Amino acid sequence: MNPNIAAVLQALVFATSVVGIISANILAGYFVGGYLDVYFNTGGNTLRLVFSVGGVVTAFMTIYKMIKNDLLLPSNKKPKPGKDNKHGK
Repeated sequence: MNPNIAAVLQALVFATSVVGIISANILAGYFVGGYLDVYFNTGGNTLRLVFSVGGVVTAFMTIYKMIKNDLLLPSNKKPKPGKDNKHGK
């Protein structure tokens, strides 16, 4: 496969996963917060707002972790000790 096509496909997969993560976390926070507002009878959208903000924060934390581990620092990963590593360090 052409390396340029592979890079474009990898970027497309990353972008779609980012959109999925953001939308799933925000929607989950919104609906869980709405349910808890009704359950605890808080009046208004207090818990819905809190959980929606929590969804945004966890979405961006997850995306940061994905970028840090997979895209920016793949060469800095240390090998795990095992059969291939003679000294186990």
